[in-house]
Amino acid sequence: MDAFRNLSLENLPGEEWRNVVGYEGIYQVSSLGRVKAIIKKRIMAQHDNGKGYLTVNLSIRGKAKKKYIHR
Repeated sequence: MDAFRNLSLENLPGEEWRNVVGYEGIYQVSSLGRVKAIIKKRIMAQHDNGKGYLTVNLSIRGKAKKKYIHR
């Protein structure tokens, strides 16, 4: 199974987490490309933009933005 489809909060082997720049303390991204909402304690669903790139919707102060996972 692809790591990005695994929505379990448990760390996968070799997975390391870092804060998302601009969203520190709210979201974290793993070395395997998974995105975690820290406050809501869940793994964010990822979507294909139709061109093969994965995106995730991140929000701060009520404003949502679509971000590419590879960024």
